[in-house]
Amino acid sequence: MYDVVLRGGRVIDPATGFDDIADVGIVRGRIGKIERRLLTHGVREYDVTGCIVCPGLIDFHTHVFWGGAWGINPDEVGPRTGVTTFVDFGTAGPNSFVGFMEHVIKRSRVRILAYLHIAYNGLEGAIYDPINLRIIGELEDLRRAAVAPAIQVGKGFSEIIRGIKVRASVEATGAHGIHAVLLARQVAEVLGKPLAVHIGEPPPTVQEILPLLRPGDVVTHMCRGPTNSLLDVHGQVIEEAKAARSRGVLFDVGHGQGSFSFEIAKALLAQAFFPDIISTDLHAYNIKGPVYDLPTTMSKFLALGLELPKIIKATTWTPAVTLGLSRSLGALQEGYVADIAVLRIEQGTFYFQDSLGQQLEAFQRFVPVMTFKGGELIWSETLAAHA
Repeated sequence: MYDVVLRGGRVIDPATGFDDIADVGIVRGRIGKIERRLLTHGVREYDVTGCIVCPGLIDFHTHVFWGGAWGINPDEVGPRTGVTTFVDFGTAGPNSFVGFMEHVIKRSRVRILAYLHIAYNGLEGAIYDPINLRIIGELEDLRRAAVAPAIQVGKGFSEIIRGIKVRASVEATGAHGIHAVLLARQVAEVLGKPLAVHIGEPPPTVQEILPLLRPGDVVTHMCRGPTNSLLDVHGQVIEEAKAARSRGVLFDVGHGQGSFSFEIAKALLAQAFFPDIISTDLHAYNIKGPVYDLPTTMSKFLALGLELPKIIKATTWTPAVTLGLSRSLGALQEGYVADIAVLRIEQGTFYFQDSLGQQLEAFQRFVPVMTFKGGELIWSETLAAHA
């Protein structure tokens, strides 16, 4: 007997490649069976005909340390956008992680995991005040790089902290970007965790950063441009990026306020250099545009011509694998946690904007319909249950 059955949707399980019309049964908070037609009675059923049924979305690069300068409220955004797992990408450092844990992570309805910032005060150690022309990086003074405290906190919260983060760009590290990457990698190696590196305005250049990354490490802002992008002067993917991918380095979108260019994205897709992970870099300065949420970022890639199964995989299965959680999340398989997003693709004329102010006309977009977290319906657009 199932607790909930989703009937008649297009079920996409990126872990196995399953993509067909089917029913999904949920029992005791986990995936029961997926079959063409489940025979049931007396359970809650939802008719999701015409919708996509996929694993709960994982927004891999966000800032949800709510209450600080950068953080957004995860419970206001996640359920209504199909996101069941947020990964906070270095908002907290060793000095602030306990507060993040106690006041946000433990209280949130959605799941929150984290990459710990190598800077002692995390991203809060930066001063971001562009209106008054004051931008001071969190690691311009490398004395703020906290190797020993980061190791201690990383060990103490190993289930939540899934990796180490560093921003390697002039606005964050001044002239010390490579040294900061090496310090962060030192922490990651001791903890046995991946390293995530933000690329931005040089120094350092992306050509200097990429050779330092190991299999499983992550480069975020892969579609930034035009300076210090993954393209050379001829518009071709740089050799360092190809070499990094071949040895297992992962490339994340991390849209952000200033890190996503339609032109760069088009060129990368044209050369089959697809994103491993599609994420938002959602924070207080971009939630009202141009980012908004993960379905909007996914819609941009749909408009750019990326295939639907690749978009779903880059927002579910690959993030789960990267987080070391591929045995419980990111898939629709028997026994997995029943985190499920139900989405529909709306037809019409829509206009999307990148981080450089360029506009893209589109004729489809993702619209969230229902969100299940651990088998519990935590948000619904309009559909009603019936027994």
